[in-house]
Amino acid sequence: MNKLIEMEVFVQVVNAGSLAAAARRLHRNPSSVSKFISALEERLGVRLLTRTTRHLTLTDAGQDFYVHCKAILIDIDQAEEAATATSRHRKPSGCLRITGMDACSPNIILPLISGFLSRYPGIQVDLNQAEFCPDMTANDMDVALSIGEIKSKLLTCVKLAPSRQLICASPEYLASHGTPQSLANFKDHNCIRSSTSCEQNNWEIIRDQQTDTVQPSGSLAANNAQLVRQAALSGWGICQLSDFIIGPDIEEGRLVVLFPEQLEVIGNYICAIYPRKERPPNKTLVFVEYLKEQLSMTTAS
Repeated sequence: MNKLIEMEVFVQVVNAGSLAAAARRLHRNPSSVSKFISALEERLGVRLLTRTTRHLTLTDAGQDFYVHCKAILIDIDQAEEAATATSRHRKPSGCLRITGMDACSPNIILPLISGFLSRYPGIQVDLNQAEFCPDMTANDMDVALSIGEIKSKLLTCVKLAPSRQLICASPEYLASHGTPQSLANFKDHNCIRSSTSCEQNNWEIIRDQQTDTVQPSGSLAANNAQLVRQAALSGWGICQLSDFIIGPDIEEGRLVVLFPEQLEVIGNYICAIYPRKERPPNKTLVFVEYLKEQLSMTTAS
């Protein structure tokens, strides 16, 4: 049996957390994946995984073997990239594993996927959603998108487009409760807060070079931007979200921006994050460049 195939199967099982999930990633039957692992353990004469009906746990030997296998597979990928990097006719291909943090998947990535795949038909996309930045190497992810920078020596973070944080509410809420004229008025209003990020609960507006800040209070907190958006659309209260998330709602009148001066202030950036390597895969680089191109057109319009 090919040792590299054994390594790939083993690494995918560990990354996926189960035989069934690894089988889906590898496009194999779960029974064949189980046979791979059993044959590998028999050949090595050591148990690598402790398996129960619900969990997989690495043994000490399995942990050491995983670290070495992962490094070998990364070296192979980089060797292949280096060998073909100078080919002018080479087109990016393979499965591109993307993670969108918070509302990036439905609001930013999905609208652009069709055009990207049309331009690069040799690439297939595996799209995931997460609330926080995952361990990209352990989860075998190629690139992640976030609203806001993520700083790590292990990751490359590329700014794609500016983002503005806008305080808004539905017309129905404003008709029932009135429109606040300043942040000081927020004590009389119900605000929809983030339950996972203290930073997102610092709302501010800049007027005449003065910054006013408020920490909103209210009866509802949610752990992702889509839930906050839906609550605001339903008339629950006032929220603050990125223009990339609520832009269409504002254009179509479903939400009203309370402080138009926020439209002129860049509060954050849409960022692409990928593992820091000497030679990142071409499929990752072309995706990041495509997003930068498309999002710059969006912000320009």
